[in-house]
Amino acid sequence: MIQFELKDVYTVGGVIVGETTSTQRVNIRAGVIGLPDEDKYKLPEFTEIYEFSNNLSITEAKDGMVTFAAEWVAINYPSI
Repeated sequence: MIQFELKDVYTVGGVIVGETTSTQRVNIRAGVIGLPDEDKYKLPEFTEIYEFSNNLSITEAKDGMVTFAAEWVAINYPSI
């Protein structure tokens, strides 16, 4: 069985601040568990919108971004 994991997530551009929530574009890259992070093993990057509460601290928002990206990988790259 092939299983995937989050290999990298990083922000793209600036934060768009709303009244109660903000959004940030993030690039997400998944990879196969157990394979090195070499370019030949990397899957394409995808840009997604991460939405978070304005009540979060910067650390909480960053941690939430990683959780968001890991969940995105789990949904879009199920084990095969």
